[in-house]
Amino acid sequence: MNQPKAYAYAMEVMAATALTEDAQESMRAFLEKRKPTFGDR
Repeated sequence: MNQPKAYAYAMEVMAATALTEDAQESMRAFLEKRKPTFGDR
């Protein structure tokens, strides 16, 4: 995979994983300055 395609793919993957419940919990916990509670979601 060439570099432009690799960057495009990486952006898609990162955007998709940022939408998972655990990713959202991670962001909320960081902003609330607490440990996250993950549920393998």
